[in-house]
Amino acid sequence: MFMTAAAYFSWRGAEATFTVPPSSIIFDHKKHAKEFNLDCSHCHAAAESKKASDWILPKEEVCLTCHNGQVASKECAVCHRDVKDIKTYPPLERKIIFSHQAHLERQIDCLICHPGSDAKVTLTAAQMPEMQTCFDCHDGSRVSSECELCHSDAKTLRRLMHPAGYLHAHKLLAGLDAAACASCHRQEENCLACHRGDNLLGSTHPVNFLFFHPLDVKAKKSDCQSCHEMESFCVSCHKAEAVQPLSHSAPNWTITLTGVPSRHAIEARRDVEYCLSCHQSEEPTCAAAGCHDN
Repeated sequence: MFMTAAAYFSWRGAEATFTVPPSSIIFDHKKHAKEFNLDCSHCHAAAESKKASDWILPKEEVCLTCHNGQVASKECAVCHRDVKDIKTYPPLERKIIFSHQAHLERQIDCLICHPGSDAKVTLTAAQMPEMQTCFDCHDGSRVSSECELCHSDAKTLRRLMHPAGYLHAHKLLAGLDAAACASCHRQEENCLACHRGDNLLGSTHPVNFLFFHPLDVKAKKSDCQSCHEMESFCVSCHKAEAVQPLSHSAPNWTITLTGVPSRHAIEARRDVEYCLSCHQSEEPTCAAAGCHDN
């Protein structure tokens, strides 16, 4: 039994979302950034952080540089919801491999990865970088896009993101939300490895499928159009190789004899869908030929 598309994307969305844990700390990012004009580095010690597990949130002494009773109030209740049980932010397990230092040295602004952080009172998952944000730089050309670069257990991650039966079910999921696949996979690198035209390894179609695929096409055993655009994929090859159905060579294929319709008219009435598998364009072939334009 394959995971349904709805269940998969619901699960995947929950899995991929960074959940900000509840905290007893009161802090207004917008006020500090906009009203007090404080830079991120004033509170966050990110410049020297080489690991995602590093604690870069401000310690109490950083807060007290302003909350000293002169610049700002030093009353505990200003920042702590429960002054009788003062707690800091809970530490989180970080399985991601990430160096703030390396990114800051490349002059990458904090708001590129944490959009809207300077305009929100309370930060949420929306202020954490999405995979597509990472791929803006990690495109496989300028910077490596290999999973292992950032994910400490990439093998387990792949298994979680691609449950049992995924190889056969992925086309349905990709059809529903191709962008979800593109967040990790580059089409030219991942899809074409299996879905290329020659397909010598037989990973999608059997070896030598090129030679006997007309049998499956005519029998409609597979939905070719779920992957292939007929006009650009099939027709271009068939025209170059001068390949056409044997029926098209019949003497009366286009000629109408007395009292007998042409052979192509008979075939079209029998199975016009088969005709349209090749004859597709913005202007139908029948009308474009000038025969059936009335």
